[in-house]
Amino acid sequence: MAGNRLQTVLRIDEEVYEKIRILAARDRRSINNMIEGILQQYVENCEQQTGTILLKTKENS
Repeated sequence: MAGNRLQTVLRIDEEVYEKIRILAARDRRSINNMIEGILQQYVENCEQQTGTILLKTKENS
């Protein structure tokens, strides 16, 4: 993962949040770390199915 970390606000269903909280506790992870891991896994699965997602940079924008 990139070294730059962004901070954002996330609105999430209370029941989903509680389930993520339980899963995070089982793995001895923070809720933030659990959500970040879930999102990273989703992106990796998408890239396996459709190819690498190219990010815009100053050079290619």
